[in-house]
Amino acid sequence: MRGEGDGSDLCVKTTDVRDRIMTNLKSGFVAGFAATVVLSVLMVAKGMMGVMPELDVAAMLASMVGAPIIVGWIVHFMIGTLAWGGRVRCSL
Repeated sequence: MRGEGDGSDLCVKTTDVRDRIMTNLKSGFVAGFAATVVLSVLMVAKGMMGVMPELDVAAMLASMVGAPIIVGWIVHFMIGTLAWGGRVRCSL
């Protein structure tokens, strides 16, 4: 017989928390990607205007790994989407 104190309510709570975390992760990844797109557009516009040309994040990332600039852009989007967007908030 299922009732209070037998642990059956723990499964429901655990599943609910897991669903909330997955929803937070998905929302975080989408938000991180969107923010990275906006930041990237601003970075390209900054470069086209000649403002602080020495500050080229994609080129710096590419030079760190010794790869072409496209790799720098990929790393930039990975950091923005996964590292910043994938942070789980503890507001469960």
